[in-house]
Amino acid sequence: MSRLQVVNRVTGSENEQSGDKRRGFHRFNELIHVEKIKPEKLCEDVKQFYMTLHEWFSDPVLFHFVGFLINENTKLLELVRLSKSSCKTQHQTHLRNRSLGLNQRNTRRNKKAALKSKFQVGI
Repeated sequence: MSRLQVVNRVTGSENEQSGDKRRGFHRFNELIHVEKIKPEKLCEDVKQFYMTLHEWFSDPVLFHFVGFLINENTKLLELVRLSKSSCKTQHQTHLRNRSLGLNQRNTRRNKKAALKSKFQVGI
């Protein structure tokens, strides 16, 4: 699978359910011809996006933080944008804090639900 195919799948540009297997191509063609983005810049952005994903999924800690956040309905593109606005260490800290915050909220929510079900059964 090429870098472009990976980026298309991740960003939703290639949606197999839509039946249009060239949707990614059409989007990139539109970016080049309509929005006047230079092909070299687009290729560099694709390469940078791919390398970011590769780095995240090569690091077991980042892999689990990113996976948890995606499971909790955080968009991957949002995480990529956040990574561009901070250095690597700051981004890792942000992912860690965000993951832990969501995990703590879920734990509290699960405890409340368990208590609620105990009281409902006992009544």
